[in-house]
Amino acid sequence: MKQKEIPYKIYLEESEMPKEWYNVRADMKNKPAPLLNPQTLQPMTAEELGAVFCDELVAQELNETDPYIAIPEEIRSFYKMLVYLRKTHKVISEGKIEFLYPDNADLLAYRRYGAEDGEELLVLCNLTEHDAPYTLPEGWADADKLLGNYPDRNDALRPYECLILTKA
Repeated sequence: MKQKEIPYKIYLEESEMPKEWYNVRADMKNKPAPLLNPQTLQPMTAEELGAVFCDELVAQELNETDPYIAIPEEIRSFYKMLVYLRKTHKVISEGKIEFLYPDNADLLAYRRYGAEDGEELLVLCNLTEHDAPYTLPEGWADADKLLGNYPDRNDALRPYECLILTKA
């Protein structure tokens, strides 16, 4: 009998994408200990968590009763776009990665390259709540914007801004 091959990836059609997250806490008999404020050692309040996380994530983190939590349409739309980009830009799934500026803790920057079609991507993400100046690597000044969470490009990334540039 031939052993059945088990896939290591499962690809969903757009219509099969989940519309809700499963909240395991709702079904737990023994709930996990709450997150503690490192200064007061008391359970963190929604306001304290809100300083770090968006409101939707805070509500999910503190929810111990609802077994399913709706995934916001903005999140679902973003994932659909990412799946589309992965299918249409082979460098994402087949290319190599080179991390840039490893000593800059405020900026996540890397280049994807090495796909057969020759496309390259430059990904720049500001991981802070303040502007993060950046310098484009040589040869990227005229690159096209593929994706970003702001409509324009500046000399500094705005708080939590991500920018993906492409060139062939």
